[in-house]
Amino acid sequence: MILDDLVSGTPFVCGPDTSLREVAAGLSARGHGSAGVVDGRELVGVITERDLVRAITAGADLESEPARRWMGAEPDIFE
Repeated sequence: MILDDLVSGTPFVCGPDTSLREVAAGLSARGHGSAGVVDGRELVGVITERDLVRAITAGADLESEPARRWMGAEPDIFE
């Protein structure tokens, strides 16, 4: 799947081990509501503001929790 097919403009992407704090900061800085999670050149998931809220309410440590634990892991459902 090509990430550009899902979004208009420049997509925000992060790695699966990116901390939730870094994801939140990136989304905020760019005014985006979601980020593609890529491993190398493969889209492996999508993490959204809702995922971040879910992590916060569950008491996740935003500094150490990786995106991979909270992302939606089946981005190909959009095809």
